[in-house]
Amino acid sequence: MDSKIASMLYESMGTQQREARRVPDSTRRAFLSRMRLDAVTARQGAQNMEDAVSMVTTAQTGVTAIKHMLGEMRKLAVDASNLVAPTQAQYDAYTAQLRDYAKRLTETAETTQFNGFRLLDGSAGLNNDGVFQLQAGDTSVREVLVNLLNPLAADVLDGEKTDLRKLETKFAMSGNADALAALDLINKVFERMEGVEARYSTDIKSLDNLRVLLESRGDIFDNARTYHEENAEQTQSPQNYLDLLMSTVRANGNIFMGKG
Repeated sequence: MDSKIASMLYESMGTQQREARRVPDSTRRAFLSRMRLDAVTARQGAQNMEDAVSMVTTAQTGVTAIKHMLGEMRKLAVDASNLVAPTQAQYDAYTAQLRDYAKRLTETAETTQFNGFRLLDGSAGLNNDGVFQLQAGDTSVREVLVNLLNPLAADVLDGEKTDLRKLETKFAMSGNADALAALDLINKVFERMEGVEARYSTDIKSLDNLRVLLESRGDIFDNARTYHEENAEQTQSPQNYLDLLMSTVRANGNIFMGKG
């Protein structure tokens, strides 16, 4: 990698600059300005990733609350399936409790918010598709997409498309078979929420790793700029100037070259 980068840097400096005794002040100023800008851009990207971590963590908290409700619903369905000599009044009571939890589940999904954005009903993002585009650098290539999954979206859960906003309509027990069917549906929804929760955990770790990476990038540019300013006498010749650039590249590998 070093020989290729060295060749590129020599080419960018130009033949006349390489042969000059000193690096022109304009080149030094441009170098310092670019490092300052890259440091600011990296830190803004790090802040964006930190905000994204908070947003996804909020979404995950909402999903965890929904999972808790589903756990309570599962207990009710199990109890209903184990009734001995049940009456319709008992089944009606269990049905009412399941429907109440289902309603609260939907309300939780529709009210989980971050900075005014509803996170769990599919309406988040600039295009209302659950997708956020976050800037992590100075070009469109360095954008991070965060997809806030919609746990309420219709999915095949009981042999047909089930919209979780209408989950409460799925519960109407009048016998053991209905209780077992309710339990099966609740288990499927619970498994789905577990998948969403796991996906958010992965996203949080990835976003936080990128935050650390961007913060490190900003530190590297600031340190290189400070060294360049405080050791001007060491960067007067083209070769020493190039050595400074190369040491920065080696210190942080591909991050300096914008490939991280």
